[in-house]
Amino acid sequence: MCCVFCLVSFVVATGRSASCWRVVIRPTTQPLINMMALCKSTAIVVVAILSTASAQIECDVVCGVREYAVESADLCGWECVTCPPGFECGGGTCGEAVACGAGELSTGNALTCDSCAAGQYSPSEAASECLNCTAGYSCSAGASSATACTAGTFTSAPRASACVACDDGTFAAHSGATRCLDCPAGHECSDETAAPVACSAGNYQNATNATECLTCPVGHACADPALTPLACPAGTFSTAGQSSCAVCSAGDFCVDGATAACDPGKFTGGGYSACLDCAEGQFATSAGSSECDLCPEGQECNATHGVVGSCLASGGHATEGAGNCSECAPGRFASGTATCDLCEAGYFCPGGAVNATACPAGNFSVAGQTACADCPAGLYQPDNTSTACLSCPGGYSCSETTAAPVACDPGEWAPNGSSTSCLPCPAGFTCPDSAMAAPVECGWGTYASPAGQSECTECPEGSSCTSTAETPVACTGDDYSPAGDAACHACPEGFACAAGALGSQCDPGEYSNYGSGTCTACGTGKACPSANNATSFAAGGFPCPPGFLATTSADGVDECTLCPVDYACPSERLETATQCVAGTYALGGAVACSPCPAGFACTASVLTACDAGSYSLEGNETCTTCAAGELCYSRGELPQTCPNGTYSDAEFFESCWPCLPGYTCDFGVLGDPCPVGDIVIGQGVVGVNFTLECTPCPAGMTCNISDPVHAYPCPEGYYSPAGAINCTICPAG
Repeated sequence: MCCVFCLVSFVVATGRSASCWRVVIRPTTQPLINMMALCKSTAIVVVAILSTASAQIECDVVCGVREYAVESADLCGWECVTCPPGFECGGGTCGEAVACGAGELSTGNALTCDSCAAGQYSPSEAASECLNCTAGYSCSAGASSATACTAGTFTSAPRASACVACDDGTFAAHSGATRCLDCPAGHECSDETAAPVACSAGNYQNATNATECLTCPVGHACADPALTPLACPAGTFSTAGQSSCAVCSAGDFCVDGATAACDPGKFTGGGYSACLDCAEGQFATSAGSSECDLCPEGQECNATHGVVGSCLASGGHATEGAGNCSECAPGRFASGTATCDLCEAGYFCPGGAVNATACPAGNFSVAGQTACADCPAGLYQPDNTSTACLSCPGGYSCSETTAAPVACDPGEWAPNGSSTSCLPCPAGFTCPDSAMAAPVECGWGTYASPAGQSECTECPEGSSCTSTAETPVACTGDDYSPAGDAACHACPEGFACAAGALGSQCDPGEYSNYGSGTCTACGTGKACPSANNATSFAAGGFPCPPGFLATTSADGVDECTLCPVDYACPSERLETATQCVAGTYALGGAVACSPCPAGFACTASVLTACDAGSYSLEGNETCTTCAAGELCYSRGELPQTCPNGTYSDAEFFESCWPCLPGYTCDFGVLGDPCPVGDIVIGQGVVGVNFTLECTPCPAGMTCNISDPVHAYPCPEGYYSPAGAINCTICPAG
């Protein structure tokens, strides 16, 4: 009963079916033996022991090579299966799978594990494949790890079985190198396991992969140990093993790195490749001279022997350092000393002159001249030894440079300066005297035409002379003009006017109206008494007409007199005339004062033409000076404003000048210069709304201060912000 219970307990404990009842007792089943021994105890104790039992079916299957035993899927026995990857299987009874060790592998179905091939390694057990050894490492066959190449060795590709030693002139200073580095120029690499060693001063190596540095040769410098030695330039030298060439000492010369002393008669300063000959007038009597001595003043010298004679004995001259006696240079003359004196002004001295020669009349010279210069045309000099020519005075002509000036005749003039001939007096001007330096403008009521007049002619009766430079113009109709008057006037009442002349008063029984110029018989029923009749203008008599004043003569006779100059007599019976107001005038016999004509100033009925650069309008008392920005074409018209973009000033009132570069000109006035960085740009239509404006220089352009009108594009690689003067190089990136 106990055995049955134990068997049931075994089935329950192991989970095996009742058909798998056979139990094999192995050394590891001691707890089960103990359980069976205690079957006589209580069921509770047996069940407790069974819970700890380990029961297994005996493995007695025989496996072939490359197989191992495993329990069957139904857990009722054992079976053989193929050896898995990473293991080796020797077969036999209940054969086992043994894991491959480090450095080994199997891909499955293996009798034994294989060692990793050279160049591969396996760091752990049960490997089914080996890892490739990476560059910089080596792996021998069966390796369990990769070994880093030691300094001085390398591998450049994976799966290397051994590291390769660096070639001469290359190095690998650290372990695990994938390549050896070339020894750079300027270094030596005698130990392939160490970093390159720089060549010491005075040594060099201009090749790569060198195992040693070379000594810099004689006559060469090795400032950069990585470059080919440089031959010492002319005037320097070096010994072997030098990093630089030394400058050749003064008094020596250096060729191909060698130095030697200069011979007598030669010299050098420091750094020469050849000795220099002493210049003429210098000498060096010893070898190795660093300079030559100057031949003393008045002496003759040999380059190698020094002073050999004196110039005084031959009557010559020599300055210090001349070395040889010579004649005086042109522009100088001998003075019996060791030097020549400078030829004085007013004299000339050709080469080798013993004495200075005086300049003749019509010539001049400054100091040190070899010949006298002729006076320019229009200048003169009547004396010898002159240092300058004289300016021809105003009013004179100087056609002969050797003669005194000749005075201009009346009707001619000449400005101050250099006139070779006199000029005709211009029309409208008079040159009444001889030697006139400026013509005199004709006054009101006179004229001078054509050019070359010696006096202004009074405007004749019956003519007007509105321009002093033109011939008189005859009065028209019944107008008249007295001699010396510049304008024609309407004939006054009671007078006859013919051919521009004011005639006599009308005869008794005749009359004339203002401006008619003709006396007409008195009509029927009318009386026209004589001007000499004592009762003619008495009370109740006949009145004096306009343009006349009623006056009483010294003998008590009443009579009509012509209205005086600068007064107007506008009505009859006047005893007092009305004085002309400012801006008007009257020349006598005037019914009304006339407005001052355009282009003239009127003062007390004296008409004066406006000067150039001034103007007046009709009725103006005085002339007005043209202002800056105005253009005065005519003296009798308002000035015009210069167009925008042009200007004028008080000295140039007859022309408008283009605006200066870099300035603006508004309403004819020159403005301030544009700020630096601006240019001047014209806007609008010329003559309509044209203006000049200061505008900042556009971005990407340059505006030079010397050319404030044009902007130029920045070249490629440069830029500029607006208002910049210069372009700036673009920054990196």
